[in-house]
Amino acid sequence: RDSGAISAITIDPADPRRIGRAWCTWPDHAGGVVTDAQPGSSLGSAGSWRLRLVRAANLTLGTDPSLAEPYRARFEGAPPRVRVRSGVVVVEYGPRFRPSEWGRHAAEIDLSPAVGWKIETHRSISGIRADLRSARLLGLDVHGAAAGLELSLGRADGSVQLRFDGGVKDLTLRRPPDTAVTVQVTGGTSGLTLDEQFFKAVGGESTWQSFGHEQASDRYEVTIAGGVRNLVVGTLEPEAAASTRRLLATVLFTD
Repeated sequence: RDSGAISAITIDPADPRRIGRAWCTWPDHAGGVVTDAQPGSSLGSAGSWRLRLVRAANLTLGTDPSLAEPYRARFEGAPPRVRVRSGVVVVEYGPRFRPSEWGRHAAEIDLSPAVGWKIETHRSISGIRADLRSARLLGLDVHGAAAGLELSLGRADGSVQLRFDGGVKDLTLRRPPDTAVTVQVTGGTSGLTLDEQFFKAVGGESTWQSFGHEQASDRYEVTIAGGVRNLVVGTLEPEAAASTRRLLATVLFTD
């Protein structure tokens, strides 16, 4: 770049206690700051990694098979703190990161599909767009309130758990047409679309299973605690082909 500051940390990736990263920052055209964060560790022999997001917002998550490293990240605005250690990538925004400031921050993170990924979030998250169709997703744990999430998933490998424990608003989840899914919600549901079925409101605890779920060894298990408003669970196939599959719904009402 023509101007800006470069800060680099060179640390031996062979020592897991000394894994580091390099950051390059420069002013963008809008007057903010764009940051590229390059991890200082290679894929190595680890079969799985963990991505931990803290107070994340306006995040685009994807995959890149050309990566020789576990991940690549790009940040706009004030960058978060990024730590990489022992197979865990932590992206943490500070406690003063307020919802009113989300519009001035954005992040793009690409994951290597060569390893499996467990993704977890802490505190509130908002505006997450994740294209994980090529990722080896091992699970998803969302701790805290979540809003505005769009998840595109690949085929499940075994039983993959997707857990939300702080309530959800505006969640869209799409998976391949031959991948089974079950959805369990406690705390009530308002505005639920499951493939070809729509439920305006359901109180208490509800459970829905896609066709063939009980016989499927590869499936997604979605658990939502704290209620949900506006949930869409569908497939990635064209709309015309989707008519060949049905979704069976079992609704359990509790006081």
